Formats: sequence, C-alpha cells, structure tokens
Amino acid sequence: DLYGKQVEVSLLAFLRAEQKFSSVEALSKQVHSDIETAKNMAKDYFNDYGVKDLLDSGETSSQIPCYNFTINTDLGEVYAQISKVGGKLLLFTLNNQSNLDVDSDGPTQREYSKAIDFLSSVGIKNAKPVWSQTTGGYTTVNFVSVQDGVIIYPDMVKVKMAASSGIIVGYEAYGYYMNFIKRTLPKPVLGEVSARAKINTAFDVKSARLSVIPKTASVEELCYEFSALYQGDTYYIYISAITGKQVEMFKVVNGTEGELLM
Repeated sequence: DLYGKQVEVSLLAFLRAEQKFSSVEALSKQVHSDIETAKNMAKDYFNDYGVKDLLDSGETSSQIPCYNFTINTDLGEVYAQISKVGGKLLLFTLNNQSNLDVDSDGPTQREYSKAIDFLSSVGIKNAKPVWSQTTGGYTTVNFVSVQDGVIIYPDMVKVKMAASSGIIVGYEAYGYYMNFIKRTLPKPVLGEVSARAKINTAFDVKSARLSVIPKTASVEELCYEFSALYQGDTYYIYISAITGKQVEMFKVVNGTEGELLM
C-alpha cells in the first residue's frame, strides 16, 4: 500500500527533453517531428516483418497516451501503438494471418525463445513465460518480470504467436508499462514448508514458487504459489508469505484456461 509513503519516479526513456517553444508554429513543428521519431521507432520494431510503408492512424488518449500506426509488411497489415513518452511499443496486432503456417500443437521451446527474443528487442528484458494457451493453431503466452527469483504478476505482457512458426502476431504490454518498477520486496515471514502446511491435506501439491500478485489496483502481496491436484482437477493456491493466510485459489476447468508454466 503506497498511501502516505514517499515514491521516487523516474522516466526510463523519452522522445525528447522538455523544452519551451517561442510560438504555436514552433510547437506544431516539434509535434510533427515527434510523430516522425515515433514512426521510425515503429519501423525499427517491425524491421524483421519486411516493412513496406507506414501510415499515421491518429492518437489515443488513454492511461498511456500513444501514437497509432498502420504498417504494411510482407506478413500482412500491422496495427501498432507507440507511447508518446519513451517510444515504447504498447500493443500490436498482425491482421491477414491466413498466409501463416499454424498447427494445433502448443509451441516448442524454440518458439518460446523467439517470443523472448522479440520482447528483448522491444526493450522488455528478463521476461519469463508463466501461462500458455493454444487455440486454433495460435498460442497466447503471458510473460512477467522476475526480480530476485520472484515472479511479478502485475508486470504482465501478453504475446500471441503462430504455434508452428513462432511468428509473433499480437502483443499487449499496457500492464507491464503501468506497473513495472524495481520493487523493495519484503522478506518472507513463512518458509515454503510452513506455507504448504496451510493447505488442506486433501490437495496433492505438485510445485511451489514465490510470486507477487495484485490484491487490488494499488495493493500487491508476496505469496507462495502452489500448483495442486484435487479429485483430478488442477488448482493454483496462493498463500501469503507474510501472514500465512490464503489470498487466492483458482481452479482450471477442463484445461480450457490453458497451462501454468512452472
């Protein structure tokens, strides 16, 4: 809970330094220059897709203001959003995916590696896949940041790829850029064994790891994340590493929600 505490905020990157303008004309000229800078960043992000041309598709005033672009590539039309502050790739969708090879199997480690390389190329480092779901030949993978070996769920990036080729066809990083900071993580009060003892013995615990999960929009909690079986169903149980109380429990219904990647 951040209420009543001092918080230091710093920009990771920006398009240009703050400056004063002598006239509306000078401001307008700089705005056009900023858009051109964002366009060049967009072209760089999709260089491997074979960029043919790029169109300015306006702006979006949301929690993270951004420029919108439509990019014609060898793989199809890309719609992308680039943040006004920092020039970060916030979102993109590759349309006209009919020319891509897909299959119904989930991705291999090679495809996961291609997704991690893509995230690194757009500035998201140390990303770990934590959830995967394959539907209709496409796999959506949730990546999160890792700090000191702890999974940080609020820092989430979603990547959609063609399951057979690993070509990235969609991406959304609003949650990551709204939440990512270097956290001061508390030291667990409970050890893993003590936290596991809080779980009903009817559950067959298969794995455990430390994670930070969101409790509310502004409150996070350090928990042990346990994967467990009960009567043939898979459950994910979150026990607070501070209080020992159960914070959350999720049941995977017939495997339709995908697969947790440990």
